[in-house]
Amino acid sequence: MASMRGEPPLAGMLSRLKVVDVSPLVRLGARIAPEVFNIWLRSLDPRQRRAVDGVLPVGGKKRLYFHLEDTPTPPIVIDMGQPIRIVVGPECGLEQNTPQKMRGVRLTTDDLQLLVRGRGWGNVLRLLWRLRSQAPSLAGITWILVPLLRLGPSQLKDMGSKLTYRWKPLLDLLTQPR
Repeated sequence: MASMRGEPPLAGMLSRLKVVDVSPLVRLGARIAPEVFNIWLRSLDPRQRRAVDGVLPVGGKKRLYFHLEDTPTPPIVIDMGQPIRIVVGPECGLEQNTPQKMRGVRLTTDDLQLLVRGRGWGNVLRLLWRLRSQAPSLAGITWILVPLLRLGPSQLKDMGSKLTYRWKPLLDLLTQPR
């Protein structure tokens, strides 16, 4: 399905998320994530590495979850430690953890549509209004990410380019609409 003129390439894929379980794709990503993460860590400068170690400490116990509510995909849980671990489905243990133990975000495909459309103030304000009930959880996630946020935009952009440098062909393949 081709996307309409001026529409981002991911926009056409979002409607399919309502009927497709993407947990096998996430499980595949979970298998390659530790290797990608280790290669990426070696490419960072010492200041960036300290910030990443602050967010993802060795043996870290914090967990984050993401759940697309109107899709058949089960919650995705990320263990915020080194080695990084991503778990999907019933084995993620989301039911055993109370909200105080695990921070997370529940999104709908409409929320993702707002993110994909662009970062204009209108879309950002609509998304914030939709997520207002999750403010404590979002504040907790932001607090976890503070060491990275202290780096500043240029350092974060550099980290992103180092991450996507080697893996751009794979990322392009995964986001290519069929």
